[in-house]
Amino acid sequence: MHRTALLFGLICFMALESFTMESGSIHGPFCGGIVLGSFPVGEIEISLEGIELPEGVTLKDIEGDCDCYISGTSYGYVDTDSAWFAVLDVPTFNELIEQHFERSLNDI
Repeated sequence: MHRTALLFGLICFMALESFTMESGSIHGPFCGGIVLGSFPVGEIEISLEGIELPEGVTLKDIEGDCDCYISGTSYGYVDTDSAWFAVLDVPTFNELIEQHFERSLNDI
C-alpha cells in the first residue's frame, strides 16, 4: 500500500478518536473545534398521553399556533432547528499526532 494512503488512514483514525458530538443550531456556526459533519434533528416526537389541556383548548388549537402537527395518534411532532455536530477536539488530535511521531522516533 502506498505510504500516503497509510498516512491518510492513520490521520482518519486519529480524527475518529478525537471527535465529540456537540448540540447546536443549524442557523449558527459551532465554535470550539473543527466541525467534521453536522446532522440536523428536523423534528422532535412528543407523547401527548397524559396532557391535560385547559378548558376549551384542543390539540387542533395547539397545532395552529406553532410549527407542529398532530398525527392522529398519541404523538405530536414539533419542528426544530437543532443539530448535532461532530467536532474535532484540536488539542486531543494534536496530542495523538505527537504521540505517534514520538513512538515512531523511538522505534528508529
